[in-house]
Amino acid sequence: MKYLNLYEVMVNMNKIINVRRSIIYVLIIILLILTACANKDLAYESNSTYNELIDKSDYDNLSVDFAGLTGEEIRTFKTSYNKEISFNYTYLVTEGSLNVQIRNGEEEYTKAKRNIANESEVEIEAIEIGEFGSSMNVHSDDGIWKIVLIGENSDGKIDILW
Repeated sequence: MKYLNLYEVMVNMNKIINVRRSIIYVLIIILLILTACANKDLAYESNSTYNELIDKSDYDNLSVDFAGLTGEEIRTFKTSYNKEISFNYTYLVTEGSLNVQIRNGEEEYTKAKRNIANESEVEIEAIEIGEFGSSMNVHSDDGIWKIVLIGENSDGKIDILW
């Protein structure tokens, strides 16, 4: 009968610990790679002219202050496929008109469109102008979203969270 001495037990334990540690390191590296590969960017396109445009947008929100906005400002982002997103927005348009569209994929418009110009056509004094807002749920099969701001000599601001 062979007895293990204390030294052999310690060597075997150390080998087991090293194997476990190596597995943990490999898992951490895989998680870091997967996290780095996630596309959490907001792409910017502009087919507009403006006097001033201050954009404080990020991946999960769009925040734009504008003056003299005419044309299209487009922000594109990606999510997982077959997903519904709730868009919550507030806006203030003091001059001109602003149309906001949520586009699914390249140029296919979703059924959810909001024409802010129609919601704020009432003439009121500047001191009484308040902020308006609402929310809408939109479904996308391909996971590509475009938020399009279409202005006609518009002054104001808009914030959209998703």
